Amino acid sequence: MAQWLKQSTAAVITFGPFLDKDDGVTLETGAGIITSIDHATTGIKLSKNGGALTIRHQAVTPSTYDAHGCFLVTLDTTDTNTLGRLRVIHTEAATYLPVWQDFMVVPANVWDSMFGADKLDVAVVEQANIDFGALQKTSLNAATPASVQNIAADGSGFTAIPDMATATNLAIVDTVVDAIKLKTDTLGGAGAITWTYTLTDADTGALIDGASVWVTTDSAGANVIASGVTDDSGQVTFYLDAGTVYVWRSRAGYNFTNPDTEVVS
Repeated sequence: MAQWLKQSTAAVITFGPFLDKDDGVTLETGAGIITSIDHATTGIKLSKNGGALTIRHQAVTPSTYDAHGCFLVTLDTTDTNTLGRLRVIHTEAATYLPVWQDFMVVPANVWDSMFGADKLDVAVVEQANIDFGALQKTSLNAATPASVQNIAADGSGFTAIPDMATATNLAIVDTVVDAIKLKTDTLGGAGAITWTYTLTDADTGALIDGASVWVTTDSAGANVIASGVTDDSGQVTFYLDAGTVYVWRSRAGYNFTNPDTEVVS
């Protein structure tokens, strides 16, 4: 199962064990291993989210021996800058068996919500941070005369009461309603297709309830278009448009391989 890493954040990983090529049992613990894995051109290589293997970013902290044939290896912010799967691998056929390890690089907010004090953006508590008052004021100010905008709390600055029945002021109300609807629609999506996603445990097939699920239009997870929480049946319903989407899952006690690429039709 892949371990998690925080995007664009340096991390020290335990890499190994290194085993002798002849018997596959004897631990390799010498300083020569450090020289080999830290080599500028033939050392540890990385595959970022399925990309071609390339040398680990250099000018990092030198590796050190830990225990049981494992070494402490530093990945810097360049090594962890791509969301998705990260494979760390090193081979030296003349000395030891191949060594590799897989990680999952997740957004900082996801990491902090799982292992720190932050909350996922899809959590209800985060929705409370939307300043609807400021949103309404901005929308109203765009089409409301300055004489009305400048009315103070004590009533000073008042010059006239606008007729809400006029076409202009009805348009103002429509603008505010549409703006608020735009914010709330992103919870479940605003597409034309009702699309239900079912989340199950990859090992047992059991339905997973109470999991945060969000949908993006890109594999990097930047453009979130819908979000929700799975019900007792492990399902969450979104309203999406046809096409390829990327589904991200999170729940305490589970490590999901994100994103899950799906086609809405």
